[in-house]
Amino acid sequence: MSLNEQGLLNALNAKRVHIATMLMLYTSDAFCRPNRNYSMHEIADQQKSWIELYKNYGYNIETFLDLDELTVAAAKTEEIIESPFMSPALHSGGPLRFSV
Repeated sequence: MSLNEQGLLNALNAKRVHIATMLMLYTSDAFCRPNRNYSMHEIADQQKSWIELYKNYGYNIETFLDLDELTVAAAKTEEIIESPFMSPALHSGGPLRFSV
């Protein structure tokens, strides 16, 4: 279940709820605007307050990005649009792991 900030605060204060921290980022305004009513950049900026909220309640945020899976998806997209992506990250291979 995805909550807004007030819903998360209510859940955190209930103390009987399992919280799985997550951040939501989008790579396309074409998807983001109709589904979230914000641009992908506005959503990215909003995540800063979620990070602070999680930290204030003692939660860590761990993320995992599997570049192999991303590379496969990018290759399929390149095939469909008949044009290469110009991103070195997509061609480096291997997973990235980082914490906030």
